[in-house]
Amino acid sequence: ENSIVSSHGAAASATAAWAVAVVDRAATGASLLMQGNLTLETTRAALAAARDRGLRTLVNPAPIQYGYDRIFPLTDIAILNAGEARELGGAPDPIAAGAAIHAGGVATVIVTLGPAGAVLIDRGGRRDFPAPAVTAIDTVGAGDTFCGALAACLDRGIAIETAIAVAVESASLAVTRR
Repeated sequence: ENSIVSSHGAAASATAAWAVAVVDRAATGASLLMQGNLTLETTRAALAAARDRGLRTLVNPAPIQYGYDRIFPLTDIAILNAGEARELGGAPDPIAAGAAIHAGGVATVIVTLGPAGAVLIDRGGRRDFPAPAVTAIDTVGAGDTFCGALAACLDRGIAIETAIAVAVESASLAVTRR
């Protein structure tokens, strides 16, 4: 299990105007990866600006602070752990919940399953990406590592299947250290 510390004061000070200005400086063809730390208004403004610029949008809702019915329509790729998938997808099974999010309009949904790896749900159906067996020492940051590795691979033109495999390997490596 993990424990995350976040500064809500700093996150709350990020305004929608600030987010749009940051997105406006992004390189053409880049990705915008958002997490749930910022307010709904700021997150939505950043995603809308990214969409307007033709950027790929990735959303990892951690920590869940609000509903995502206004976020998911602006999301190309949703990355959720099992708990987040269940909560936002409305099903007790995380894969079924991820499929519900996909059916609701998110083109690509990735559900991370810790030591079981990850599952991709898109127009091609479901594909599983197993994780290597490791001895976990500290799981803090595993999801962040997964998301960062995935975005970095996609920005380099790597196919999503390979990007997910790299992200699973990266997160697996990350948990073997404090």
